[in-house]
Amino acid sequence: MTESDFHAFDAVGALVVVLDADDRIVYWNRACSELTGYAREEVRGRRFWDFLLVPEEVQPVRSALTAVRTADAPSSFANHWITRRGERRWIVWSNTMTDGPDGEPRYCIKTGIDRSENKEAEDRLAGTLGIAADAIISVDDNQRITMYNRAAETMFGWSAAEVMGQPLDILIPERFRHRHEQHVHVFAGGKETARRMGERMPAIFGVRKNGEEFPAQAAISKLDLAGSSLFIVVLRDVTQERRRDRDRELLVEVATAFADTRDADDTLTRVAGLLVRELADLCIVDLIDRDGQLRRKKVVHRDATRTALCEAIQRLPAQGPQALVLADVTDPKRSHWLTDVSPRDHPLIAQDDEQLRILRELAPQSLLVLPLSARGELLGALVLVSSQPTRRYREEDLRLAEEIARRTAIAIENVRLYENAWNATNDLLEANQQMVGATIRAQEATEQAEAAKTRAEQSEGELREVAEFREMFIGIVGHDLRNPLGAIRLSATALLRSGRLDAEDEKKTHRIIGSQERMAKMISQLLDLTRARLGGGFPLEPKSSDLRQVCSNVVDEFDAPIRLEVDGDVTGTWDPDRVAEALSNIAGNAIDHAAPGTVVVVRVHGDDQEVVVEVINQGEPIPADVLPFIFEPFRRAKQREKSPAGHLGLGLYIANQIVHSGHGSLAAYSADGATTFLMRLPRRPPATDTDILREDAAAAPAVSS
Repeated sequence: MTESDFHAFDAVGALVVVLDADDRIVYWNRACSELTGYAREEVRGRRFWDFLLVPEEVQPVRSALTAVRTADAPSSFANHWITRRGERRWIVWSNTMTDGPDGEPRYCIKTGIDRSENKEAEDRLAGTLGIAADAIISVDDNQRITMYNRAAETMFGWSAAEVMGQPLDILIPERFRHRHEQHVHVFAGGKETARRMGERMPAIFGVRKNGEEFPAQAAISKLDLAGSSLFIVVLRDVTQERRRDRDRELLVEVATAFADTRDADDTLTRVAGLLVRELADLCIVDLIDRDGQLRRKKVVHRDATRTALCEAIQRLPAQGPQALVLADVTDPKRSHWLTDVSPRDHPLIAQDDEQLRILRELAPQSLLVLPLSARGELLGALVLVSSQPTRRYREEDLRLAEEIARRTAIAIENVRLYENAWNATNDLLEANQQMVGATIRAQEATEQAEAAKTRAEQSEGELREVAEFREMFIGIVGHDLRNPLGAIRLSATALLRSGRLDAEDEKKTHRIIGSQERMAKMISQLLDLTRARLGGGFPLEPKSSDLRQVCSNVVDEFDAPIRLEVDGDVTGTWDPDRVAEALSNIAGNAIDHAAPGTVVVVRVHGDDQEVVVEVINQGEPIPADVLPFIFEPFRRAKQREKSPAGHLGLGLYIANQIVHSGHGSLAAYSADGATTFLMRLPRRPPATDTDILREDAAAAPAVSS
């Protein structure tokens, strides 16, 4: 095309401008002169941004022209022109490059349409909708963006300047673009003027500037403006709503999984499966065993073909110098949240080449390490690993994972409590088998307890109700067993006094009496346990007492090396029988665990406010991991060993409850081959509300009628 061909553009109703390689005006047609008021000869050789453009649009237009010269296809953009009279006109341009005789690009032909009326309507609409909370976007017939409010900038991450004039496709995931274009085309040709988007599709999705996809609710409407259509799309990001719905559904599934099983391994398998389905690519569960060691229990990957990787991680120790250290989980209240794990971090985490190989194969991108703790006790750790660059754990992921970890810890504790209850029930059955007359009733009690436990597994609330029922039932059974035990004792004593037994029968009768005494003590302890567990506490009858006499009586009960040392005034107001019971339990425990040939020392001394009783024995110390729980029921220093005297493990628990009921304290210390139980008893317990009312009533003057 040559300059002589340009005169044909005068017959074109659209605006036509021809630029040379330096962006100078070579020709513009009559329509340009009529619109702007500038004659062709006035503008020839000038660059139009020197006199036609508003200052803020000069650089974007120059950049657009540069892009036109390097593009292989025609392009379009829009900008304002300022006429000689000072009017602003909104021109939409289509730009095409033509080649000269040498085949090189020579002229840029700009063809424009004055859309000022449409632009004014859009500007008024944009001003109204700019402050709306929802994203509002308008597009023209070619689905190019003509309006984009502040909420849209926040939602998509693109600024208005970046998207104006761009195709709407940049805001839609690539897999949905063709379908969306078809739906808009159908809507444009239909009779509807507005409708909700997504009614005929499973979901609406947008894509942010960073590539992240998100679900949205959308509605579309259309306006006819001067023979063209303007489409307005209103979008609302429903990511949080969808997330909350998904989180609620996941928590319901977790609760259902826990309710359906009472097996610890099955519980861990179910929760790990749910987590790799919804939150993680890899899930690791480590638990602290009864020996206090952290051990790996479960390793599950989202991809079922990654079995070899799971087995390699399973073989790694959970603790110790060779453990794969992802985070410290010694704090039962602190989670660890790593949003970005770089390959550069792998050598810092790995302890050897094998661990480095595993990390590189796993390729962790983000990480959550959550303590499994219940009632302040650390049970283990839950590790969630994301290997997908698009899934970086956020704060809401941490909150959900912490809630699942909390529920998992409760489920694990409930399973362990069930196992402990089951073991305790079996121990009780073994003891009750010594009494033939009580065997049937004990079996019925066990069946009722098992039925109660089964019902309790349906929910955590039912478990607490069944636990209270079990405590009450043990108390009833223990109370009812006193009469048959008393009959056994009376019968055996009568046989001894009859004098008609030979030596062998007399030995058996003494054995029966000894078994009855042990059983009676066990029943008494069970009744005390029931009373404490059900909130009744230990009833005390305080009165003036001398601990010298109380301790002397207790020491005289034992046929073992034990020595009493009393210093100073040790009198006060206590229940002497209950104090004797507590001291007997502590001293008996000390004698059981004292080293052969050593003497247990009971040392009593006092000051102005309290009296202190120390029970000291030489021997193997109490393990440090057991010492904090030594006063819990059914606890022994060596948990797996049966008591040589047939004790249930309630003596220290009952002693502690008695001392605390009297507003005292009981502590245990074990070091350097010696174990000390330190009992502090206030000489006068604090007055209760009942005591104060009684004293006020006694001090009040009598009122005559």
